Amino acid sequence: MIDYTSQTKYSNFSINKHSLQAIFGIPGVVFYDSVIRDNLIFLSARLKAKTAKCTCCGKRSKSVHSSYTRKLTDLSVTGRAVKIILKVRKFRCRSSSCTQTIFSEQHLPLTQRYSRLTERTTHYLQRLLVEVSSCKGEYISSLFSIKQSSSTCLRIVKSIEMPDYQELTTIGIDDWAYRKGKSYGTIIVNAINNRPVELLKSRDKEEVADWLKEHNSIQYITRDRSSSYSKAIKSGAPNAAQIADRFNLVKNLGDHISDEIRMGYKTIKNEWLAHRKSLYQSKENNSSSSSGGHEDTRDSQYNKNNNSVNHRKQEMFIRIHELKKHNYSQRAIAKALNINRNTVRYYFEMEELLPRAAIYYNNYGDFMDLIKECCNQGFNVRTIFVSIKKQGFKGNQTSFYQWFNRHFPEYQTKKRLPVPLGSSPIVYEATKFSGMSPNRLAIHLTNSEWGVSKETGECSKSHILAEEIINSSILLKNMREAYNTFREILNSKDELRLDQWLEKYKSTKIKRIKSFINGINHDLEAVKNAIKYPWSNGVVEGHVNRLKNKKREMYGRAGFELLRRKVVFSNSG
Repeated sequence: MIDYTSQTKYSNFSINKHSLQAIFGIPGVVFYDSVIRDNLIFLSARLKAKTAKCTCCGKRSKSVHSSYTRKLTDLSVTGRAVKIILKVRKFRCRSSSCTQTIFSEQHLPLTQRYSRLTERTTHYLQRLLVEVSSCKGEYISSLFSIKQSSSTCLRIVKSIEMPDYQELTTIGIDDWAYRKGKSYGTIIVNAINNRPVELLKSRDKEEVADWLKEHNSIQYITRDRSSSYSKAIKSGAPNAAQIADRFNLVKNLGDHISDEIRMGYKTIKNEWLAHRKSLYQSKENNSSSSSGGHEDTRDSQYNKNNNSVNHRKQEMFIRIHELKKHNYSQRAIAKALNINRNTVRYYFEMEELLPRAAIYYNNYGDFMDLIKECCNQGFNVRTIFVSIKKQGFKGNQTSFYQWFNRHFPEYQTKKRLPVPLGSSPIVYEATKFSGMSPNRLAIHLTNSEWGVSKETGECSKSHILAEEIINSSILLKNMREAYNTFREILNSKDELRLDQWLEKYKSTKIKRIKSFINGINHDLEAVKNAIKYPWSNGVVEGHVNRLKNKKREMYGRAGFELLRRKVVFSNSG
């Protein structure tokens, strides 16, 4: 019973036990008294049963030895914290064969052993705390008058039992970084309801295969192009159909195309410049002024200086190719030079080291005729700058002055020489090409709508330049055709068209396309399943991003078991 002697006149309220049972009722528990003290509500309760089952032998006893009280925190009411004062009885075990002499009655479903929270409060906090960090959980729980410390919040989340999924039929699998570049784990997602079901501490073949063996109902598994997961699935679920991710297939082909452009960048540039030169041939023949020739030389030298190759990279390039001449493999070169194998692969097939691409944002070439017209009229440099600025020139005054003095050194304020209007230098086109890096060119090649406004259909200058470059190169046109047809096949639901595509390009001279085809042949069944079935690994990639957010939420300090529950049970980002 609650002691009323120390209470104020209006501290206790009279509610009969039937009303208390209706408001706070829990099966098997009798509420028989209540008191308000400040912002606390105290409820007196006891268990309804007259007997209790021995925790050791399981036999029931009705011999009461003694009793004690437990204070449990329940869900709050009208902002007031609720404390249940539970009377707990101790019983004697009368079984002669039992080693337990005295035992306490159990309180399920009210609470667990040694717990200071009711079961419903624990479930409520588990659903809440799995969505937030422990510090935020401490603050939010205080707002609901069930305040818990940050350490207790972590313990509550870790007490959640992981479910045992036995009826999985379709799953997606991918890796995630516990420490980027150091240790990786595996995330498994149910592709039917798009919910994560498990986090594994490793992405090793053995651990993944062991988990798959425990879930033999799985029929379809989506994955990326990883060979380790392919081997794990063959070992752990040999009857399951493997489905390669369509996004990764398209991205892999795009990466191969980007590498091919990077390797043949110099050839592509020369082809385009030859194409542009033929278009400007008549313009060159009509040019008789020597200023254009001086401009060409100076501008070429200027571009050369701005696109110089880094000395350290040049040295690395030379050392790699020296070892290549001595028949060293890429792995052996990486080991000998103590560098990453990806770096070796990057330089290994280059015939010449490409200079760093310099992007010229100042569009002088678009205003060359206007500049020369102003020069012929005798305007000073300031007036010329103001004129082209009004027409949309992007550069500032200082950079324009430097450019003008470099390209028109004879033109002075007091001695102005006329400049022919038709002498735009061809070198401007080379400068223009330098703004189209291999990566940007690959983007335009694989996406013909890139740089085109969806509202007006207006094309950007980058898009126009890229289309000119692609149309001038047979290599680029062939790669665009291969890329577009492959994407159409992935969306066609007809896996027979893939065989035709492979047959068409198996004898191609494009080295990276041939490498991509070899990879497809090693994983042909999974790629055909990607065309045949509707599932993909996109939802798994989304949950990997959720996992990264959970790691940031806990400042990267979450242990594996805590992170595992946060990812599997959380319903928000």
